[in-house]
Amino acid sequence: MMSVSLAMWRNWSFITLFYAYQYIVRVLPNIIYKPIVETFGINATIFGQFSGIYYIGYALAHIPVSLLFDRFGLKKVLPLTLLLMVGGLLPIIYTESWIYPVFGRFLTGIGSASVTLAAFHIIRVGFPVAKHPMMLSLTIALGLVGAVYGGRPTAYLCDQLGHVAVIQILVAVGSIISVISYISLPKEKNRLKDVQILKGLKHVFCNKNTMWMSLTAGLMIGSLEGFPDAWGVMFFTKVYGLQFDYSAQLTSLIFLGLGVGGPLVSYAAEKTGKALWFIIIAGICMAVPFLFFLGMQLSDTMLIVSLITIGVGCSYQMLSIYHASYFVEKKYATISTAVVNMILMGFGHLLHSAIGCTVNISGGLDNVQALKNGLYVVPLASLLGAIILIIRRKYFQNLKS
Repeated sequence: MMSVSLAMWRNWSFITLFYAYQYIVRVLPNIIYKPIVETFGINATIFGQFSGIYYIGYALAHIPVSLLFDRFGLKKVLPLTLLLMVGGLLPIIYTESWIYPVFGRFLTGIGSASVTLAAFHIIRVGFPVAKHPMMLSLTIALGLVGAVYGGRPTAYLCDQLGHVAVIQILVAVGSIISVISYISLPKEKNRLKDVQILKGLKHVFCNKNTMWMSLTAGLMIGSLEGFPDAWGVMFFTKVYGLQFDYSAQLTSLIFLGLGVGGPLVSYAAEKTGKALWFIIIAGICMAVPFLFFLGMQLSDTMLIVSLITIGVGCSYQMLSIYHASYFVEKKYATISTAVVNMILMGFGHLLHSAIGCTVNISGGLDNVQALKNGLYVVPLASLLGAIILIIRRKYFQNLKS
């Protein structure tokens, strides 16, 4: 069995730290939506597009950043992409023209993608293949500490110091992390030689099962990359009348559920060999509680249970990414992983835009029913993804173990 060196564990630990930081940056619009809306005078549609443009940058970065990692190694590429993520925050506090924060959000998405791909890279190079889903789940579980602290603690700091000071602190921390990554990560030999990139991309995009798996996984993405990173705090403050910092804490429970459930679900799927059914059940587990707290006024206890359940359901993402790569030739597995994750993040933008447009058409951000109408997009899309998987399950059951 392939042994894992101490240096590889150290590198993985650094990447996990960076992953936690990028989650704080990622969910920031959920915390500072009020200053953004008031400063730039935008409506729900534009706010949804602003939140979603992150996923456009995230999605488009996957293939080129993956190739740069393979060509030049993490040491040279990752610090630069981290600086892109940090720089993307600055327009929110230093410009008055709306186009610059939008472009900054796009750059933040590129930087965040590089951290996720760095985790894939470290796991793929340094750990046994059978442990890849488990290691990715563990990375996300530990990294989600950043998402949890991107909730109530960040909201509290914004309340005490103001959003400008908080963003300045995040920029300083991100810059330090960039320097640490350059100093700490080792040099790698050039790994990319005569890889047939275009042939690999064609092989992946023309594989029907991989594309169907990517489509269904994308439809389910809203519970993780539609609600908690932009709309959650707004929903709980306006619809449930909760305090701002408590709303942020509630939203963070989704990440807590994912952090706890990710490794457990991956382990169970690995042991039972029933990954497909775990993905289907996850889609239902995300949709049903969502429909409950949208359609009814739940108690605090039920809200907590619902949000943690949704978070556990979000564990499907790791299974889907590796599940989809089983359909392609082994030599194209890296390209397949990048493509599938890229498609998932593209759906993040589509769902944000759909939510924002629905809210705007239904009456705007100040209308409680409009906010509910917009967020119905999330559970309905998740149910659609689960239904498609059930219909096509016979095509997905002939997977290689």
